[in-house]
Amino acid sequence: MRGCNSTAATTARNWAPLREALGPDAGPLEPCIVYFPKRDRSLAIRDDQRRNVDIYDFFLPKIGHWWWAQASDLLDQLSQGAALPRLDLSESQWRNAAAVLSAGSSDGVTFLAAQLGSPGPYQKVTLLGTSDCGDLRVTKLSLKPTADIKVRSELESLKKISGCESTAPFAPELLASGITTSDRPYFTMRGIIGSPPSRHLTQRLLSLLERLNTTTSAGWEDWRSTRLRHDLHKSVSDLSSRALPAYQMIVRSSEIVDDLLSVGSIHPCLSHGDFAPWNIIETENGPVLLDWEYASFDGNPIADYCHFRLIQQVLNHRSPRAANRLLHRLSASAPIDFPHLFERTPDLQGTASGLVLLYLLETVCFYLTSTPTSDGTDRVTGSYLALMADFQNWRTS
Repeated sequence: MRGCNSTAATTARNWAPLREALGPDAGPLEPCIVYFPKRDRSLAIRDDQRRNVDIYDFFLPKIGHWWWAQASDLLDQLSQGAALPRLDLSESQWRNAAAVLSAGSSDGVTFLAAQLGSPGPYQKVTLLGTSDCGDLRVTKLSLKPTADIKVRSELESLKKISGCESTAPFAPELLASGITTSDRPYFTMRGIIGSPPSRHLTQRLLSLLERLNTTTSAGWEDWRSTRLRHDLHKSVSDLSSRALPAYQMIVRSSEIVDDLLSVGSIHPCLSHGDFAPWNIIETENGPVLLDWEYASFDGNPIADYCHFRLIQQVLNHRSPRAANRLLHRLSASAPIDFPHLFERTPDLQGTASGLVLLYLLETVCFYLTSTPTSDGTDRVTGSYLALMADFQNWRTS
């Protein structure tokens, strides 16, 4: 395969954190194939499992059809004797991978594949295995000390969600958690195979959002006393030490949010934090949400509603005018789609516009805080800042 030799060094460097997380080398090396489905998000599959359709069925909804086409092409090249970059794990590292996958179970588990998460300080890896009785098991493992807090945060969210009868069906079943021999936290879930959802906010997904925000809310609160406002203002304050060109506009946007949301009570509730097609799997029993690491149990009640629509537009390079029209529609439709969230406000459209602006502001603060070197010019942050600056043109009145 063209380019394989030139990428071997990059491959070894990208996968080094996984080897460290699984412990030191011990015993003979056992190779596995390395694919490159999405730039830095490599997928490694054991040699003897490369034609296991369960692996592709599991990763397909998350990565998309483009990856499936590339994987099929790679399999064809393999059958013709093509050479691919390889990742070698030691016998003990394979054994440790199987151990975290089998945590909490008396069944043996075979380690099938691993997919790297996005590179950076919060990088994690997803391990896939199958038990002796044929069940898929999935482990999310921290690869760096800075990622530990994200794994632990998602674990706590899953514990809360699985402990609530009304929300448990919408999240993967949590099976076990622990710490590897290299002191990296992990948790293991039951694997889910399904199909990608619609890219549109269907009635089925709207019903899911309504059920989540009606069954997880602690009740009505005055905006100025909410944890949501406290966290927002702390995030804005934390950015004050950065020489950000847009900082004054961020401060001004937080003041507008205060003005609009202070006229009545709001209804904080469970927010997934990245409610988008790549984090949803459609199953026979309904949609299941993945990746709960950014979940908040006292979050913006329409953040997921806004995120599903806007993040796709921004990542697909839709025009700023189209994004403005979308935000205007979201501000107008939120009180119609979720009337129970606006029962105690005398200004429906003002509150809706304030919550949409709050979503933009929270997202910008998250991106800037999680990437200390960012100046706000990346695609998502830059687009969201432009929409915040254009608030008066898309708000509803």
